Amino acid sequence: MRRAMVDTMVFDALDADPPGWQAVLDAVREGELLLCTTHVQEDQLAAIPDPVRRKALQRLPRHVVPAAGGVAGVFRTGRVRYTDDAEGDALRFGSRHAQDDIIADAAVVQADLLVTEDRRLIAATRERGLAVWQTAELVAWAFGLRRQHRGELAP
Repeated sequence: MRRAMVDTMVFDALDADPPGWQAVLDAVREGELLLCTTHVQEDQLAAIPDPVRRKALQRLPRHVVPAAGGVAGVFRTGRVRYTDDAEGDALRFGSRHAQDDIIADAAVVQADLLVTEDRRLIAATRERGLAVWQTAELVAWAFGLRRQHRGELAP
C-alpha cells in the first residue's frame, strides 16, 4: 500500500477530473493507496464556504495523521506529535509558510510521498528526501493500477 500525503489543492484538482477522481478512489478501495491528511488540510476543507462543494471534496476517503511539529496559532492540541530535532524547533517557532511546513513534516514522517501542485512545497519536500508527485502523476499511477487489475498490463 502506498501512503500519500495530499495537499488540499489536490482535492480541487481531482474534483475537476471525475475519471481521475474515480481512478484514485478505486485505488483506495482496492487497498493500494492510503490518502493522508493532517488537521491543516482538514481545517482548510472545512473552511470552504460553499457547503455543496465542501461536502463533495470531503467525500474522498482519507486518514488524518498527527502533525510531527506545531506552530502556535496553526496547530491543534492533540493533533501534533512534537519532535526534538532542529526542524521540529523551526516548525514550533513558525514561518511564513507554517501550514505547508506542517504538511511537509508530517509527510516525511507518515507517508511514502507527498502529492501537491505547490512549487515551494515540492522543492522543500524533495530536499528532505521524500518523493513528490503532482496530481497528474497520482492519477496516472491510479489508472495504471486499474489497468493492472483488469489484466491489461503485466504487473
